[in-house]
Amino acid sequence: MKYFGFYDAMPYAPGAGARAADLPRGDIGVNRADLARYMGACATLTVVPGVESNPFAPSQEVMGGFSLKTDGEWIWPDIAGHLVREHHFAVPPEFEEHTARLGFTAPVLTPQEVVDIFHEVKPELW
Repeated sequence: MKYFGFYDAMPYAPGAGARAADLPRGDIGVNRADLARYMGACATLTVVPGVESNPFAPSQEVMGGFSLKTDGEWIWPDIAGHLVREHHFAVPPEFEEHTARLGFTAPVLTPQEVVDIFHEVKPELW
């Protein structure tokens, strides 16, 4: 499984030591709206209730931002889709290529596939 978009304010191991201010920003090779729509349409892996401060605009809050999404190959925090759309967050080029190959159509994962992914990555997340 591949991860991106995690930073130290999140309760996950992949973000340990990564400052939100250091998240990459800039141009990407795909349409941001298509990419953000894909990211939001993918399966929810975990749900974290509440609001989280936007790392690029701390006065803004994002509902459920630390919830996790997956397409079966990648995992990212839900807030990452917002950051792509609104703040020019730059996802890994490999993820861009992956989503473009899929035509920005989120894979449909069965509930059992999501459960299996959760159990597979749980030791890596916490």
